[in-house]
Amino acid sequence: MRSRIKMLATVAMAAGLMAATVITANAKSIGDGQWRNGTGADASKYWFATSPDGSSYLANRWMWIKGSDGVVRGFYFDAEGWMAANTTVDGKKVDADGCMLDANGNVEIGNEAEVDFYTHQNDFAAAAQTQTQTPAQTQTQTPASTVKGNTIKGSGAGDNPANMQAPALGYAVSAVNGKTITNSWANFTMTFPSNSGTILVGAADEGFDVQNITNDAELTIRYVPVGEYGGTTLDSFIAGFVKDGRDGLMGATLGADITFGDYTFKQVALKVPNPSGTVYDHAYFRVVDGTGYVQVINVEQNGSSEDFASTLNTMRKIA
Repeated sequence: MRSRIKMLATVAMAAGLMAATVITANAKSIGDGQWRNGTGADASKYWFATSPDGSSYLANRWMWIKGSDGVVRGFYFDAEGWMAANTTVDGKKVDADGCMLDANGNVEIGNEAEVDFYTHQNDFAAAAQTQTQTPAQTQTQTPASTVKGNTIKGSGAGDNPANMQAPALGYAVSAVNGKTITNSWANFTMTFPSNSGTILVGAADEGFDVQNITNDAELTIRYVPVGEYGGTTLDSFIAGFVKDGRDGLMGATLGADITFGDYTFKQVALKVPNPSGTVYDHAYFRVVDGTGYVQVINVEQNGSSEDFASTLNTMRKIA
């Protein structure tokens, strides 16, 4: 699965990864992982697994990674999880090894005391699987971020490891009671099916409210300022969201408005082939009254028929 957190960003559901590229005063290694290469026609491509079985991996974001030599370097991973090489992303050049370069063409080195990073392990998951495989369809976190993810900003310019800043938390996350989530700030309550699996709730600076994975599909809810892309309307926000490639939705098309429970959303959709198969992405948008924030609900079907419509139709206003 690509996430969130692919905003979001990795493809693993650990809450702490959702803001992984954020520069903090208490920077740390946020987890171990391993560089792996694809197979067949993709044998020359690389990706970064963040779980032993390869079910979680970095996607749709920049990330600092500490190599076996102890040096922290910046890399970019596309919406399908492949490392970028010999190209320019968000105005930043990356070399043939995928390393982010500074303005002088030198590899930019991250300071462990200032940035969060993954640590490459040569023997990571050695007992669990071979090192040669392609990104698997699964859930994530982030990037948490990804999750995927973060705020996870997809391919947005703010994601560069060199200049990422911790976002101020201008929203409140939901409370969970069994399979029901309630968010008085966003004025809604919603109930997931009994077999929906774990409901992950975000926290300060993790860039999301709620995330749920079921039947190889993922639903993520988060809040983004309506002026994120320089406009003042929901329409301008959506246009910027799609152009920016948030959640891998670059090129998505605008559909008819859709009603879930007590709310009507604008929606965009995209069919995306990736190394693991076809992914169906949908995003739904509404402005949270009186807040200046857009509620963004992202659904990734990952080849599954699960579209979370039954869950979203339980959405009710609290007040």
